[in-house]
Amino acid sequence: MTTPYRSPTALRITYQGDGVTRVFAFPFDLASPRDLHWEATFADAMPESGGVYGAMTVTGIGDPSGGSFDYGEPLPVGATLTLSRRPILEQTLDLVGGGRLHLESLERAYDRLTHMVMYLEGLISSCVRAPVDGYGRAWVLPAPVAGRAIGFAAIEGGGHLLVTLEPGAALALADGSVTTAKLADGAVTGGKIADGAVGEDQLADGAATGAKLGDDALRNVWTGNVNADGGTLGDVVLLGAREHVATVGMALGTTVLDLDLNFGQILRHRLTADASGVEFTPYGAAQGSPLVVPGTWQGLRLYLQQDGVGGRTVAWPSFIRWPGGSAPALSTAPDAVDVLFFGSFDGGVTWEGQAVAQGIAGLVLDPDA
Repeated sequence: MTTPYRSPTALRITYQGDGVTRVFAFPFDLASPRDLHWEATFADAMPESGGVYGAMTVTGIGDPSGGSFDYGEPLPVGATLTLSRRPILEQTLDLVGGGRLHLESLERAYDRLTHMVMYLEGLISSCVRAPVDGYGRAWVLPAPVAGRAIGFAAIEGGGHLLVTLEPGAALALADGSVTTAKLADGAVTGGKIADGAVGEDQLADGAATGAKLGDDALRNVWTGNVNADGGTLGDVVLLGAREHVATVGMALGTTVLDLDLNFGQILRHRLTADASGVEFTPYGAAQGSPLVVPGTWQGLRLYLQQDGVGGRTVAWPSFIRWPGGSAPALSTAPDAVDVLFFGSFDGGVTWEGQAVAQGIAGLVLDPDA
């Protein structure tokens, strides 16, 4: 028979499993059952591929219009089966041995040789050239194929190797291998990065600059806490931000008011007794490494409320510096609220103190109380 030219896309056909069908047609001619290659992918199992074996059968060998492939069992729902002509690269016809010249065998051998040429032509046509050095030379790289990832590996001595990764396979990158020089500006978009794929070990220092990231690469709706670990956030615009509010009390076993910034920078306390002193606990001090260090600033806003009796007092320590040199007198009316502000520039050694507002009546500090 004659063998017309077929494009690489005409030598592949894909089916979706329905849990019933086991026999699938292919629209291209075969010179041997061994030349049919099948690939099956599954939703919850590893892909399978290979030649015909076991209960699998192929019909229509030598038919120019194609034939059919019996998978041996129904293709499961969610699975995908791809049939393609991938001739075995060998010559099996032996014309030396004293036998008669069999024209049909010779014709089939020519058909298989033509199929091999078409198959190799399809592989070559799926490659593109990409310059990688300054000497005018170029590497031959495989072009992307639907459903596949393509990799490339250099061979010692100047050669090269084309690596095709099957669906679901991964191309491993050494830690620090992706640097700014390897990525075109805007190349890495959010769609290119699997969730959780990029940890701090995966990026070389300085690799992920603003120019290297697509506009959508780092967009995220946070569902947990974000800790910058003492780093500086520049040009921050907050939308819908809310301050955390914490209720503080006396230090354990004492009557000293403990203003612990590890709980937040908006603090509230209801005085049920006189406070004999005030202690500031800078943020991070509980972990042994306070983030308040000389040259940085940390502050808090304190809502101090009298109880139902009123007249409670606070003995302010001398390291608080008040305007005019004197601490303000607290409101004494029952349930009255005073608002005070404190800030430190020297790591908590000295604190600025201000009375922001005093004698506020009817202010609800804790809706859940």
